[in-house]
Amino acid sequence: MATQTLKDGSIITLYYLGRGATAQDVIWVTKSSKNKKKYIGKFKWFDDKSSKINIWQINDTLIKIRLTDTTIWKGVFTDFTINLNNKIETNDGSLYADSSYR
Repeated sequence: MATQTLKDGSIITLYYLGRGATAQDVIWVTKSSKNKKKYIGKFKWFDDKSSKINIWQINDTLIKIRLTDTTIWKGVFTDFTINLNNKIETNDGSLYADSSYR
C-alpha cells in the first residue's frame, strides 16, 4: 500500500489484508532495516484503494500514519501512531493500534 524511508534508513511498509465479509480487514505495519524485517503494528481498516496514505516520523520512536478518505467522505482522515520499537507477531493476539479521528 505504501512505504516510507525514515531518518535512520529503515523502511516502513504498509500491507493490506482483506479478510472477507465476516472478519475485520487489517493493515499491517512493518519496519525493515539491515535485512531484518519485523511487524511493529496493525490497525483495522475497511479498504485498500479508497485512501490517500501519508507516513511521517514524529521522533526517534514514533511514526504517524494518516489515511485520508478519497471516495465517500472526501478529505476526512484518521491518524494512527505507531511505536517503532514495537514487535508483534502475526498470530500473537496483539492489540490493534489506536486511532484519532479528525
